[in-house]
Amino acid sequence: MSNNKHNMHTSKVYKTWCSMIARCNPDNKKDAKYYSERGITVCDEWRTFANFYADMGERPEGMTIERIDNNKGYSPENCKWSTRKEQNRNMRSNRMIQFNGISMCITDWAKKLGITPQGLGARLGKHPIEIALMEKIPKAEKKSTNRRCLP
Repeated sequence: MSNNKHNMHTSKVYKTWCSMIARCNPDNKKDAKYYSERGITVCDEWRTFANFYADMGERPEGMTIERIDNNKGYSPENCKWSTRKEQNRNMRSNRMIQFNGISMCITDWAKKLGITPQGLGARLGKHPIEIALMEKIPKAEKKSTNRRCLP
């Protein structure tokens, strides 16, 4: 789309759109293994900036575009504006742990327990998940009946 049709070529949302299109371009060798080679595409509707803008609106301050499901492409039903912190929780490299119907990354479980992610990783290496996610790990020689499991 020509810049004079929307007059937003210097806006943050237009730059976000351009970056999204470029990431998914199969000719983009730098990002190909993360996007086009994984089948991550931009939906046909969003190949036009005006359509993207109509769906997503202005980019809120401090936010970036995020794919809700990292294995799917850019489309209205799979994208939202998120903070960098939220996006970091939604990376393929994160280890997700599901327990009692709740799925969170190690960092979030650790925060809930009041320990470091490394500490939780060590616990998970030594104990079954239902013990690793306890606020306090009982000592082997002590049989505590006062164990509290999260959540």
